[in-house]
Amino acid sequence: VDCDVCYHCGRKQVEVLICDECKNYAKYETNEGDFCEDCFEEMLNNIWEQLSLEEKAEMLEIEIY
Repeated sequence: VDCDVCYHCGRKQVEVLICDECKNYAKYETNEGDFCEDCFEEMLNNIWEQLSLEEKAEMLEIEIY
C-alpha cells in the first residue's frame, strides 16, 4: 500500500480505499477515482458550479415554466 513506515495496521491483508486527492481513507469509489468525504464534496461542488441554471433545475427535478 506504499506507506513510508509499516505499523502493521492490516492494510496488506484487507483492501482499503485511499483518497486519490489527499491520501486519507476513501469512503466513495467513483469513475473519477476514490475519495474521502471532504474531497468528494469538493469534487461535487466543483461540478455543480459548472452547471447551467437549467441543468441544476433538471437535476433537482424542478420544472421551469
